[in-house]
Amino acid sequence: MFLTWLGHISGTFKFNFENIFQSTFMLAFFTTVGLGASFTLLKKGGKLLIIYWLTCGIISILQNVIGMSISKTTGLEAPYALLSSAISMVGGHSAALSYGDTFAKMGYQSAPLVGAAAATFGLISAVLIGGPLGRRLIEKNNLKPDNTENFDQSVTEINADKGEKLSDLDIIKNVVAILLCMAIGSYISTLIGKLIKMDFPSYVGAMFVAVIVRNLNEKIHMYNFSFSLVDSIGNVMLNLFLSLALMTLKLWELSGLIGGVLLVVACQVIFMIIKLAFNLVGFKKLGVLINNAAVFFPGLWGLGLGPTPSA
Repeated sequence: MFLTWLGHISGTFKFNFENIFQSTFMLAFFTTVGLGASFTLLKKGGKLLIIYWLTCGIISILQNVIGMSISKTTGLEAPYALLSSAISMVGGHSAALSYGDTFAKMGYQSAPLVGAAAATFGLISAVLIGGPLGRRLIEKNNLKPDNTENFDQSVTEINADKGEKLSDLDIIKNVVAILLCMAIGSYISTLIGKLIKMDFPSYVGAMFVAVIVRNLNEKIHMYNFSFSLVDSIGNVMLNLFLSLALMTLKLWELSGLIGGVLLVVACQVIFMIIKLAFNLVGFKKLGVLINNAAVFFPGLWGLGLGPTPSA
């Protein structure tokens, strides 16, 4: 990305990239995300997980409201405002670049660049504040792990490969399952797009099909599903997708939008700081939930400004 920018401003060289594999890698990654969604595992989260989901939903809505409000006062076009809001703040680079590609097809050519810039700024803010905050809450309140809860063990049991060594056929079946989810999901997305008469992201359909396949397989065991294998494939696909997407970004196209984008992102950070202040007040009133709160609130901060790993 920066090498491309250097070549542009110096006028000495330039790169021409083909994006034929970028969308495929993106589709494969989101398919593996869908295959990781187990209803059995979600039940283990209980009420706290439901509260967390609802809170994330409210944050996303408010972030979009903030972005759209600022866009009306600054003249920043709506797609760029949305890309600087929940799409990149909660979704991270993968969602920002995915939606950016969709907006680019609609005529907003700088959309992927805006999404990547906003997601990067949000990620930095999330990491710099979320981790140290959680550590301080734990140390200041002298908190210890609650050994009566066994959620981590439940996660391990549900996603384990049952101690079985995967055969070559098992590996092939897992890969074929991913490819089938991609193909069927893309077809479903195309049909939905025709029905609503607008572009519908192919990865949404792929994720939906993948979720069905994962949970159906838990019931009837069609094949020996390996979470570790699927997760590893997903990580590789994500890295390849992000690498190709970032290499093709044209930083010089952001010059006319940077002011409005940074203003929206800065307001998102301020919004999360204000919300965090209310969280800290509530932290002292949660009683028996204080151990969860020490992880819950910093995690919510991380997810509200960056991708899931930030949480």
